[in-house]
Amino acid sequence: MKIAWANEKYSSFMEAMTFYSNSYAFNWQKDIYTDGKIRLSTAEMQVFESVVSQTEKDLKMTELALGMGIPKSTFSRYITRLTDKGMLEKYHPEGNHKEFRLRPTEDGSRIYSEYAEYMSTNVFGKLFARLDGIPAEYIEQLSAALRDWTGNASAEVRETNPAD
Repeated sequence: MKIAWANEKYSSFMEAMTFYSNSYAFNWQKDIYTDGKIRLSTAEMQVFESVVSQTEKDLKMTELALGMGIPKSTFSRYITRLTDKGMLEKYHPEGNHKEFRLRPTEDGSRIYSEYAEYMSTNVFGKLFARLDGIPAEYIEQLSAALRDWTGNASAEVRETNPAD
């Protein structure tokens, strides 16, 4: 029996997306990195990576959570874990003692460098090699389709993240 909503043209792509989604969900809370003293799950590493990649933009936690597509409460929980593990530190911007910002600690920066090297070589290398054969405009088109596809879930996240 065929899936009622699946167009034959897209069945291979949808099978791959389903496989990816299920694999990702299964591994979301599993530890993927350890340096012997700090253990990090996929979720923790992605939140950490979100903070690291946006440090210079001085974004609020709500903006970072929205960018990841997760509720602010979930993001905050991971920030607390990462701070407790010594990966992040909180600080107040100059002249503003009400809000705080996040930045990686020295240990956090070291761990992220090791993780990024491993991921680019051993995990994303194969993916990027396949994508290299696809014109950039097609990659952008696929990226837009994936964002549209996840739009409903993102709308739910936005509803749980009222503006500050």
